[in-house]
Amino acid sequence: MAAGTVRIMKKPRRNLWLFAAAIAIVVGAIVAPAPADADPNVTAYPGMEIHQGDAACMVGFVEPELRIALTSGRCDVDPIVTDSRARVIGP
Repeated sequence: MAAGTVRIMKKPRRNLWLFAAAIAIVVGAIVAPAPADADPNVTAYPGMEIHQGDAACMVGFVEPELRIALTSGRCDVDPIVTDSRARVIGP
């Protein structure tokens, strides 16, 4: 480029970004699994055996107010979490 030459860069196309965002939202809505209905009578507790698909893990910590449980092992293969009696605990 010669000295003193000004190069003008093109602005990104807004319509292309909007189209890409719309496609991402539609694909996300189609691919996302439906949430499972958890059994309200099942309570997770530390030491409890849980299952996700073919994987079995143990609950290590439970935070009841946030409704989360931390597990040991590799228990993230299926979005549906069940107890040892196949009752759904949650997604």
